Amino acid sequence: MTYGLGIFQAIVWCRRYLYETSILKTKNAEAYTISIGNISTGGTGKTPVAMYFMEKHLKTGKKVAYLSRGYGRKSKGFLEVIPQKGNAFDFGEESLLVANRFPSCLVAVCENRVEGAKKMKQIADFDILILDDAFQHFPIYRDEDIVVIDAQKLPFEDKMLPTGRLREPISALQRADILIINKLQDNKQIPVLKQKFAPYIGGHTQLFFCCPKLGNATAFFSKETKPLSAVSATVFAGIGNPDFFLTQLKMAGLNVIDFFPFPDHHFYQPEDISKMPENVALITTEKDFYRIANTPIFDLLKNREIYYVAMELAWWQDLP
Repeated sequence: MTYGLGIFQAIVWCRRYLYETSILKTKNAEAYTISIGNISTGGTGKTPVAMYFMEKHLKTGKKVAYLSRGYGRKSKGFLEVIPQKGNAFDFGEESLLVANRFPSCLVAVCENRVEGAKKMKQIADFDILILDDAFQHFPIYRDEDIVVIDAQKLPFEDKMLPTGRLREPISALQRADILIINKLQDNKQIPVLKQKFAPYIGGHTQLFFCCPKLGNATAFFSKETKPLSAVSATVFAGIGNPDFFLTQLKMAGLNVIDFFPFPDHHFYQPEDISKMPENVALITTEKDFYRIANTPIFDLLKNREIYYVAMELAWWQDLP
């Protein structure tokens, strides 16, 4: 295992070195390009952060576009995300969520971000390009690198893949222009976390802290909403940190009947639904909703009382 770890570290270092020394060239997307990424596998809450920055730039009158590789989709190549023309199997649930939240913005998926950005420019002009999960995607030039860390899974004691969750050493945070510590529930931890991260970040790196803020329960089919405190339900979620979602629901007053966690980006099967009791309501995340929408599983749930919960970010201290 140590041998495999050494090989992985060497590959990561060599690849980064080739781009940093311009032996391999980066390509410009012909727009101000912002990457929302991380240094670890698993969910850190990048999508709400990406949508926050999209909203921020839209309010200044900029034309904003969003490009993702479409993690978990079954399709290949470049696709413009048009919600009426596909589902999560085509686009990935995160891209679908963004496209539905920002119907006026161009949203696309492509494994090759350089090629994706080029094709997006052929469809529409834009001033700002938000790249999902591109901190390690060196072929495309970024004007800003924003890195998101899960406060529930801090990287200090973690190890590099394949023995741990880190894609790069923690020292890679020196490349970040903005470092966001997400899912921080207690702002009293901020001074300690600032001290811990200080040796690993660059002098130019800005540090911010936030926590997801849950909205109301929204019915899958009618879109009617009600406070979480008025709902009793079985919870299910296929995200990077389902336990944190469960904790938030309890704190918001939801009466939790049962809990079914699934792997991140899980595509639900009929047997998954059949495990859940039929005589109680179901509740899940907005990302899970878009993974289920317009699929055969969606039809299986039509006679169920089922809700999803959207989230925004609550920022501690200053706003980025």
